[in-house]
Amino acid sequence: IPLPPPEEQAAIVRYLNYVDRRVRRYVRAKKKLIKLLEEQKQAIIHRAVTRGLDPDVPLKDSGVPWLGMIPAHWEVQRLGYAIRLQTGFPFPSTEFVQGERGIRLLRGINVTPSGIRWDEVVRWQRKPGDGLDEFALEMGDIALGMDRPIVGSGARATTIQLNDTPSLLLQRVARLRPTERLDPAFLLLLLCGRLFRDYIAPIFTGISVPHLSPQQIKGFRVPLPELKEQQEIIRQIEAEA
Repeated sequence: IPLPPPEEQAAIVRYLNYVDRRVRRYVRAKKKLIKLLEEQKQAIIHRAVTRGLDPDVPLKDSGVPWLGMIPAHWEVQRLGYAIRLQTGFPFPSTEFVQGERGIRLLRGINVTPSGIRWDEVVRWQRKPGDGLDEFALEMGDIALGMDRPIVGSGARATTIQLNDTPSLLLQRVARLRPTERLDPAFLLLLLCGRLFRDYIAPIFTGISVPHLSPQQIKGFRVPLPELKEQQEIIRQIEAEA
């Protein structure tokens, strides 16, 4: 090993300790900034999906405690009326296949607030007439992890992209497929914002392992503007946040 004199060794150690302290301060500052930006983004989303874009629009009481006042021309609907919900199939782990032979199964651990992660993959070998077509995922579907749906970085909800297909839905994951009344991007904003968090907070109070049921997902009451206004809100949020 290279061995400088003891005095130089001590100087190197002092210098590295100094650099380490500076790096740690820098990382803390960056984390604080990221948290503030995320809070700002959440505030922008929350206001847009509950009040719309017109600051002078007449308001009405939504009748929902976690929702409050909404534009007078908006509806409040249970989410179940605006989506087609499908929960996953209980594929037995003893029949998972290895390698690239089978189709990927979307598990809860694959669903993150920032997208689908396929770093841990299990697969299933499909057979003709196996009756699994209803569990197939399509681009544009919204996937929601039903176990611990809220984590530190947000809701475990994300949009299925082209590279996430083909795949099948495993149990404890829900697929939300919007009807023509609801834009998929607006649905994702509703799930990833404060409204969904405020809705499920009292449901999970005192529960050690939070788990959403299909009925609880369908029972989420949401503000629902017309489709055109939903799309205007989406464009504005993309520009601001």
